[in-house]
Parts: sequence; C-alpha cells; structure tokens
Amino acid sequence: HFVGNSNLVEMTGAEASCSLEHRVRAIHDLLEQLGARVAALESGLLSCSCGKATSGSQVSCSSRPPREVGDLPNLQPTPEDTPTVVRLKQEAGRLGLTSAIFRWVPSDYYSRPLEQRRELLGSPTIHHLCKSIITVNTHCINEGWQNKSNAQYYCVVFQYTQRLDSEKMMRAIRDLNPSVGKKKFNFRLAPEEVSDKLAGFGHNAVTPLGMQEAIPIVLSQKILDLRPEYFWMGGGEVDAKLRVDTRQFIEVFQPLVLDVTVAAESTDALD
Repeated sequence: HFVGNSNLVEMTGAEASCSLEHRVRAIHDLLEQLGARVAALESGLLSCSCGKATSGSQVSCSSRPPREVGDLPNLQPTPEDTPTVVRLKQEAGRLGLTSAIFRWVPSDYYSRPLEQRRELLGSPTIHHLCKSIITVNTHCINEGWQNKSNAQYYCVVFQYTQRLDSEKMMRAIRDLNPSVGKKKFNFRLAPEEVSDKLAGFGHNAVTPLGMQEAIPIVLSQKILDLRPEYFWMGGGEVDAKLRVDTRQFIEVFQPLVLDVTVAAESTDALD
C-alpha cells in the first residue's frame, strides 16, 4: 500500500480488492446494458418513431417479430434463477421485451435506504426505482378487468420517490369515463390475498410481466420524464429486480399513461 506522502491515498489489500470488484461489476453491468440495447435496436422496437405519451394515451410503434430467448444474452437463465424468474425471462422473450435485464439483490434489500438500493442496481438516480401494486375500485360499475378504461383492478407502476394518490387516480380514470358519476370511483390498495391471486406474485415481487391475470396496467406519467429512459421494478421474486426501457415497456404492454402520483414525504424506509 501507499505510505509516506500525506497527499497519497493509503490503500490496503482489502480496499484494493473491493475497488477492483466494483470496477469489474461496473464493466459487467455496462456490457449487459449494451447487449440489451443492441438486441432491442435489432428488433426495431427502440428505433421506431414514438410520440410523447400524454395523460391517458398510449404510444404506438411498429413492432417486429419477437426474438427467441436463445438470441438474447440478457434473458439466458443463470444458476441462481428460480423457476419463476426463468419463466419471466421466457415471457419477456416471447413478448419482444428485449431490453429486460434481471438482477438479484441481497435479502436485506428492502431494509436499506433508496440510495443504497440505487447503488446495488447501478441505477443513475433513486427516481429510476419503481414499484408495482394492485389497486381495486371498490365502487366500480364493472367487475374484473375486461374494460381497460374503467376496470375494477389495475396494476399501477410508479416511482418509490412518489406516492400513489387515490384522488388523482380517481380523476384520471373518471376523465376516461365522463358519463360515469364520481361516486362510482373509490381506489384502494387491493387486499394482499387478492393481489397475490391476481398478479401471481407476493408482496415486493409484483411485476406487470407474466401476471396471473391480464390486469390493465397504469404507468405513472412521471416515469416518462426519467433520463436515461428506463426504470427498475419488481422481478417476480422479492430478491429479483427487473430493468426495462420505458418506450419498449409502453410498446409491449400498452399501459394507460396517467398522472396519478404526488411526491412522497419520506424515502428513507419504503418497501
């Protein structure tokens, strides 16, 4: 290690090893991200001309046939993958979600502050970290989810630095249904047992990809403002996270893009 001159940085063998490990991981992450982007470009999903989505709108792009999973290094199963994650990787390939990158995180991930979670995922900001929850309109005039613009249940994707606002959710969905009275909208977090049954994933593992039921998806409009244009969310297991390009997510899932959140008061201990 370096000694003597006070202007030099003292580095132990352990510190040097840690620094090297971080550099190797950073290089690996970069190559993984570049591979996913190249695959997406080749599929024509990111190279299409997309207009900026507005409240309640959907982005439409010309799609190409999905790539086989065998062609996509980022969707190859790994020894640590569970059957659920293997299934989701196959589903991503089937749908043409070629930008999908899965990452396993430590079991204490949710006990850590957002800044540490950001570091674990190599995310550019904490605002890129998102969650998916299942909501229920307890006053809905429809049962189930066949009516996308006025469904009883929605899978809502939004940032951890934001909070889902039931009033904004009500107004956004009601704007799509001007003939329906205000009293027919009352959005709440779905009971855990209902969420588990509809999504097929437990708490902190919910993801729009490969849900048990085809629940309509609401994507927070604020996610479209993120730069770079991608975000992290749940990956089917509590310790698995999934990264996708925003525009490709919109092309594949055709969500309702709505303004449904407000800034969270605290981001220190969110699950």
